[in-house]
Amino acid sequence: MRKVGLLLAMMYGCVSTFSQTSLETYLKENNSELNSELKSGKLTGADFSGSQYVLLGEVHGFSDVQDVDLELLKLLNGRYQFKHYIAEIDDAKAWLLNKYLSTGDESLLHNIFKSWERDTAQWANLPYFNKFKKLYEYQKQLPNNKKIVVVGIDQPHDYSIVKEYLAFLTQSVKGQQFGSQLEKLRNAIDERNKSAIQASATDLLKNINNEKDKGARALGSNRQPILLLLNNLSAISKTRDGVMFDNLERYINTYQLQKAKMYGFLGFFHCLQASYNQNSPFAYLLKKTMKNAKVTSIVCYYKDGMIMMPYNAQMKQMIPVTVATQFWSQYPDFANSKKYIPLPYSNDQSNPMMEKMDRMESLVNLTKPSSVYLFKLNGNNSPFRTQKTFAEVKGIMGLQLSDTASNTTDAFQYILLFRNPQAASPK
Repeated sequence: MRKVGLLLAMMYGCVSTFSQTSLETYLKENNSELNSELKSGKLTGADFSGSQYVLLGEVHGFSDVQDVDLELLKLLNGRYQFKHYIAEIDDAKAWLLNKYLSTGDESLLHNIFKSWERDTAQWANLPYFNKFKKLYEYQKQLPNNKKIVVVGIDQPHDYSIVKEYLAFLTQSVKGQQFGSQLEKLRNAIDERNKSAIQASATDLLKNINNEKDKGARALGSNRQPILLLLNNLSAISKTRDGVMFDNLERYINTYQLQKAKMYGFLGFFHCLQASYNQNSPFAYLLKKTMKNAKVTSIVCYYKDGMIMMPYNAQMKQMIPVTVATQFWSQYPDFANSKKYIPLPYSNDQSNPMMEKMDRMESLVNLTKPSSVYLFKLNGNNSPFRTQKTFAEVKGIMGLQLSDTASNTTDAFQYILLFRNPQAASPK
């Protein structure tokens, strides 16, 4: 029996060693410093060329990823004919952002960021703001047929902006066909009464659809965006990722964009193409529904970085002001408002505020400090097609694949590893 036990141990040891060697060898042959890859396209060229949707999933609150997002958008636009930019904003903010990109009127951009500042959202950061200014400069030199169009797919963020957008869309509505229902919806928005908003939007939407000819005449050229807005408002109590997908699908069908190439910059979870924790991320719904469209997901992991976090009531319970003051003294940009706090973040560590990923050293050992490296996971003979390595993360915000048959490349195809990333500074 001892001999059998020893033989089994040796066999399992060999299998484990082979698996690890195979993984390490594969990663060594399928990685590149990001700037080099953006120039050569050696790892990404076939996927980007053949994909209809490319998604970049980040953890909000880092600075470095904003430059990466912009360069990736420019690459996809210039080399692969992507011009629709899916953003984690609602259609009202997308309206303002598209106006900014066409006019350069920075008051529109400030309006969006002031909204996020009021909500202490991580999007209210200076690198994000500056990215859109750079995108405007890029947009100016593009021909009309290649100009970037922002597609807002999220649930309503700020009802004051929603009200402004609704007023813009309905300012030339003819006759009294829908006047009373519009007034009822405006009042519900003023009161921030979500159940009343949903009910009013649903009733108005039903009436417009029942009176198609009259609706077309009354709403004029704004009928399509009005319907998109009303559909979004009528779904404010539904699951967020489901609404995000529904909004995109309606947008595509409304503007006949079934073959359009789109790039999205979204939160990490939204870009996962497999079910996690028995939930359905946006990208999973996209891949499941758009069966003939190839989706490529790139997710971001971080090593020894700093992240911008809201210093809200929940955070104050974990980090007292005396400790927060020490962080603020080291990062003066955060000290002015004290609404945010810079905190350490690394995916190879585990504490209540971050997720731990096993075997991250396999990635780190192939990279340099203060760098961004891209790892292709879906190449020839990839071990990630038959295992879950890097696809699951631990911690209070951990993510586990719902289906035991799912593997890493079912969820995403690339990893961007950020070494020593900087926290985004508050706007």
